[in-house]
Amino acid sequence: MNCYKLSIKLIIFSSIFFLHMKSDEIMTITRTEQIKLNAGKIVRIVGIYRELNVAKAVGKTLYDGRAYIELEDGGSIALDRDKEGIRSIEEIKEHKNKKVVARGILLPIINLWGDGSEATITMPCVMFCHVMSEETEKLLTGSNVDNLPIVTNKNQLTELDGLETKITGIYRRREIKKLVPHGKNPDGSFIYGGIIGMYAYIQLHDNTSIMLGIGAEVFRSDWEIEKYKNKKVSIIGALHKEGWKLVGDIGKTDIAYLDDIKNIEFADSNQLPTLISIDFITHNFTYSNTDELDSQRVQIEGIYTQEEVEKKKYHRESTDPPHYTGQVCIQLADSSKIFLETGKKGIRSTEEIRKFENKKIIVIGTLYKNHGLFDGPENMNVTCIKNIESIELKNDD
Repeated sequence: MNCYKLSIKLIIFSSIFFLHMKSDEIMTITRTEQIKLNAGKIVRIVGIYRELNVAKAVGKTLYDGRAYIELEDGGSIALDRDKEGIRSIEEIKEHKNKKVVARGILLPIINLWGDGSEATITMPCVMFCHVMSEETEKLLTGSNVDNLPIVTNKNQLTELDGLETKITGIYRRREIKKLVPHGKNPDGSFIYGGIIGMYAYIQLHDNTSIMLGIGAEVFRSDWEIEKYKNKKVSIIGALHKEGWKLVGDIGKTDIAYLDDIKNIEFADSNQLPTLISIDFITHNFTYSNTDELDSQRVQIEGIYTQEEVEKKKYHRESTDPPHYTGQVCIQLADSSKIFLETGKKGIRSTEEIRKFENKKIIVIGTLYKNHGLFDGPENMNVTCIKNIESIELKNDD
């Protein structure tokens, strides 16, 4: 039996591409009569995902984590055997009683556990299988990176675990701190601290974090962090739903991560949320103590206008003549305003103002709902767009 399983594994590993094979390249099993005809072959099984009742007594119900695919004629094919037959809680929750596709090697009859010396269940089984929704399968069967499955939320982690994927989200960075004593407090207690590097993660739409790299690879380069931090990016790599570690035994192993990273690039601006009304901010943002966590890369459309900030800052009367100091806003369709940059960067150049003033523009950058406009203690909080990547005239033709 061990030799048999080993040979099957060798077939699987030498043909690992089968998950990416097109649906018309392998047999699709939907009825019981097809099982014997395709014994020992790599197949795709289409049916309803069900939990398997393993109770020995008639009329009793006992679920231990095993599952099967219910075919259209009522036939059943178990999902793997022995320990591999105990499906993950995440998989069961994601697919239970839903139509799925399972790909693997089909065996017409096999004991689901044990060596035959104990009571067991004997039935058809798909070995070394991978279960996914039909929608995910359509993405997986593409022949180029444009057709890789795109991870955008936590619910996809289980069915895409171990596969090459494209992850789209906000690039975040965080310090790795090593707690070592480097002094003492007046009461004699030690002062701990120390920074040993920076790691990065992708924040998905539902705020799930996917770490970049594992072990020594978590240390991202300074230029990468500076280029991508707080911006929406797309990354290609192998997804793992859990097992992340920093170095050695440091790190939380229940966190998802991406390794074998092949490409990082800015997400297509055509996929960016376009801000034309202040309602976008109200409905899509939550307040945070840090600017970094209250940001999203967006595309903003509106009228480029100079903004007089001294009246607001020093409460001058509205009858005073306007006195512009270089600050600029984008006026949205609902007349609300978004400042372009803050601090010294908020003082826009004469050339830029002359080119865009009172014209409709498109700006791509990182939006902050509540940010200080000035450097220093005297300040006022505004909504602004920072890390500006481009400013272009809007063509309405």
